[in-house]
Formats: sequence, structure tokens, C-alpha cells
Amino acid sequence: QPRFPLTAAFHEAGHAVATVFVGAPITDTEVFADGRGIQRGSWDDWYTGSSGAVAILELVLVFMAGPHAEARASKRALGLVRMSNGVKDYASADVLIEIMVERGYMASKRAGWKRADAERAVFLRTHWPMIDAVAIRLAERGIVRAAELKRICRHFALPGTE
Repeated sequence: QPRFPLTAAFHEAGHAVATVFVGAPITDTEVFADGRGIQRGSWDDWYTGSSGAVAILELVLVFMAGPHAEARASKRALGLVRMSNGVKDYASADVLIEIMVERGYMASKRAGWKRADAERAVFLRTHWPMIDAVAIRLAERGIVRAAELKRICRHFALPGTE
């Protein structure tokens, strides 16, 4: 039996792998027995190799990856996850979508969400084995250190983890 909630492990694993995927700093990821989770230092020095709309979309992907991974793993409706464990993630992503519209990167919020959802779907489909591996480690131990996350991602040949 896992010591830590599996749904929380998948949620945080989604965030962690997405962070690596977009080229942001790799940090420790942790879940707690009460179902909370955190990526240590994730937003301290946020950067990717991208700029403009692409960089904003990458951050939106990182926010969305957690709730979507949790919903997929738990087979719960995304709407339920969005309104519970994913509420802060979606609120943050929504602000970023609004910024893209204000800056003229997207014609509307609807267009921004459509683009973000398409990118998130491809990300989850292509990186699910990696998310699964990280989630299993989190459920077993409660923490995946940055170096271990990098090794797991390297095993799956994720660019930027060479």
C-alpha cells in the first residue's frame, strides 16, 4: 500500500514532468499524507528557452498538467478535479490566458484555452509513462528529489535531461 495518496502523486507528477518538458528549473517534488503536494522552488526563478506567447503557454501547460494527470489516473471527471484540487492551478492558468489576450497573442480567452487544451492533450498522451513513473515514486516515498526526477526523465529520453 502506498503511504501517500496516489491522486496527489499523479497531480504533482504531472506538474513536475511538465516543468522538465518546458525546460524550467528541475526541483524537488513532494506529496503529503493529507493529499497536498508541492514543487519546491518551482516559481522562484521561472524561465524557459522560450519567450512571448510560447513561454506563457508553457507555464499554462505546467499548471494544467497536474489536474489533468490526476483526473486521468483517478478516472474522475476533470470538472470535479478542477473544482477541488485543481482550482488554484486553473485560476493561475486563467490569469495567464487573459494576459495572452491582453497582449494580442490570442484573439480571445476561448482561443487561448483551445490552444492550451490541445497542447496539454498531446503532452499527456506522449509523456504519460514518465508521469506514471514519477507518480509511483511519489506515492511510495512522498518525495522525488530534483536529481531523481532528472534521471527518470532521462530514462524516457526527455530533451534537456542529458
